[in-house]
Amino acid sequence: MARQHTRNGVARLNSNGTLDSSFANPNVTGGVVNAVAVQGSSVIIGGTFTTVNSNGRNHIARLDSSGNPDSFNPNVTGSAVNAVAVQSSDGHILIGGNFTMVGGTGRNNIAEPILTASSMPSIPMRTML
Repeated sequence: MARQHTRNGVARLNSNGTLDSSFANPNVTGGVVNAVAVQGSSVIIGGTFTTVNSNGRNHIARLDSSGNPDSFNPNVTGSAVNAVAVQSSDGHILIGGNFTMVGGTGRNNIAEPILTASSMPSIPMRTML
């Protein structure tokens, strides 16, 4: 009988398709994960969820290389982040979905949270055309 592991929302697999047990269960609750992107050794997830590992994360979170959420918390107001992309040139994150605010700034459906050295708590927004 195969060994079973519980993973809520996100799991990382080894190149042979087996579960990478060094990546913690991020325990994503309050919705589902709709999008995943890699940023260096971190993973950005977007969706309809509201909590990651008992930390409030509205619709977007960044997981470190161990699978734990870091301080990145742009607090998206709306119902979902459906797309996440990381620009290869500068590592900036682009998000798309059904939302009206990111980090307290009005952004309708597309935004780019600009990361600071401390990764938050205030999130300046780059104007998008």
